[in-house]
Amino acid sequence: MGSFVYTINCVDIATQWTEQFAIWGKGETGVLKGLININKRLPFDLRGFDCDNGSEFLNWPIQKHYLNRKRPVNFTRSRPYYKNDNAYIEQNNWTHIRQLLGYARFGKPELVGMLNDLYENEWRLLLNFFIPYVKLLDKTRQGSKTTKKYDPLTPIRRTKTLDIPRIHTISESAHRIHNPFTPEKLATLGAALRMHPGTCVLDLGCGSGEMLCTWARDFGITGTGIDMSPLFTEQAKVRAEELGVVDQVTFIHGDAAGYVAEEKVGVAACVGATWIGGGVAGTIELLARSLDPGGVILIGEPYWRQLPPTEEAARACLAGAIADFLLLPELLASFGHLGYDVVEMVLADQDSWDRYEAAKWLTMRRWLEENPDDDMAKEVRANLSSEPVRYATYTREYLGWGVFALMKQ
Repeated sequence: MGSFVYTINCVDIATQWTEQFAIWGKGETGVLKGLININKRLPFDLRGFDCDNGSEFLNWPIQKHYLNRKRPVNFTRSRPYYKNDNAYIEQNNWTHIRQLLGYARFGKPELVGMLNDLYENEWRLLLNFFIPYVKLLDKTRQGSKTTKKYDPLTPIRRTKTLDIPRIHTISESAHRIHNPFTPEKLATLGAALRMHPGTCVLDLGCGSGEMLCTWARDFGITGTGIDMSPLFTEQAKVRAEELGVVDQVTFIHGDAAGYVAEEKVGVAACVGATWIGGGVAGTIELLARSLDPGGVILIGEPYWRQLPPTEEAARACLAGAIADFLLLPELLASFGHLGYDVVEMVLADQDSWDRYEAAKWLTMRRWLEENPDDDMAKEVRANLSSEPVRYATYTREYLGWGVFALMKQ
């Protein structure tokens, strides 16, 4: 029969990110070359490689490639001794390869380069950037009826929402509030909204769930929180148990971008994560899709207390540029331009900023003592050394933050 063209097809289970690479024959050298090229294209670090049971993958060179690293990649095979040994990739072989190329064998070596040009420059972009895939987000059962909720997202969106950067998780692992607010300010905000018991609240980017949990305890609200951090989502569930509000609040680890509640809510909030909607305007539009008529939208957003003197100073405040944020009067006016009245606001002060920022420093120091050999130790040490001075010089001086309550005009 001779040799012909094969395609290595890979898919990441968590994000649905997919890559293809064409090779001539199934020799270990060509397969290894293909896997190396695929690895270079991935937008994330490779943690594990789970292959089917063919000898093209189960050989010493490929095992050494994954295991003989500073941070070894977990190397496993799936469902040995079963014909459909890797069912997850088999369905993608149909949608990603067969529907594109058909079932005919390609017997000309010169087609390898043409296919790889197609895979790298057109096909992977279409599959990863423009075609959404659904994943089960939540499943509830009431009597004999099961309701499933899915979140259709493109792979590129999933790569940005599975978890937050690890330095953020480390530095804020002891925080209950992941914004420059104190418990007192959260309580002030809750009281200012004049919510009735039973008011339903949606919180996109809920962090460790302190707002929903304390409002459930203090004001009798119910609510749902969505957050992309597994650690913070788990902390939110623990906090709900501590405060005895498990029956009132639900926390979901998932992508808040694009999330719309099945039933309308009285308060829809995104407090400090407006990137999920591509900015303030997009986030307000997203929240409005879950809101009851006459409901309240909560937006948490930074603003300039005073304009930084230079772009370098703005970047030192962790902004991309001066234009990224507005002065407070301009921010308030921008809500009106979007068709919303500002009906309340609670602003951070320097003390609440200090509690948010300075609390990270002790957390990082304790983490370094417990994890001196971790791959992140060098970065954490650099942050601990530089952050106090950076914060006191720039963020504390120039940057404000607040939560703004909005109602449709």
